[in-house]
Amino acid sequence: MKEKELIDLGFKKVIVPVEESGDFEFYYFVYDFSDSLSLISNADNERIDGEFEIEFFNKDEFSFNNVDDIKILIDVINRNKK
Repeated sequence: MKEKELIDLGFKKVIVPVEESGDFEFYYFVYDFSDSLSLISNADNERIDGEFEIEFFNKDEFSFNNVDDIKILIDVINRNKK
């Protein structure tokens, strides 16, 4: 997925400065449903063919790279919040 698609879906860009990374500045995207459930992208320097991949934070058994799949996932989770 492209950066613009992530922003349009409501993902927030998180910039990690050199002071925190120790090597170089990079950024990634995050979408928080709650304190315990988030989606996170790979870092900009880890993109595959210029595209971001999305995973659940701290769960790497699922990976999404289709914007329509992410739209559906976000919609389903948001509609079923307690």
